[in-house]
Amino acid sequence: MALKITTQIGTDRGITNEAYIRISDYQISKMAASATFRIEIYQSQPTEGETYGFGTSARNQQIGDALSVSFMKPVEKTVTSTRITGYTETQEPIEESFTETITVPELDLSDAEATNIFAFGYAKLKTKLQELFGAGNVVDC
Repeated sequence: MALKITTQIGTDRGITNEAYIRISDYQISKMAASATFRIEIYQSQPTEGETYGFGTSARNQQIGDALSVSFMKPVEKTVTSTRITGYTETQEPIEESFTETITVPELDLSDAEATNIFAFGYAKLKTKLQELFGAGNVVDC
């Protein structure tokens, strides 16, 4: 799995017209409720039998070295509370119940669990690259 950017981008190794982007590894953190995918950028797609090794990847400031994906999703919840709306002549509080809808973050792993973790990561990476370089300039390879 990999993605290719088919427009000109600058890297620390020079300008390329065909950047090849892949996820090299990932880490899931329960504490942070997120996944971090380490990204490698190459100035061309490898030919058959060619492999890239340590130290041959390039860097691009816009893309970065890693993609962090949060598993927290906003969820609307309806809560009922009471509030003091006044006091009686004997200084007893007068309470009134009210209901409101609030948005709270909630852990949601369903998107990641629905597929393998690399497919999940590549979908998120593709979205990011399309936002940076345009949907027509990012292709699967």
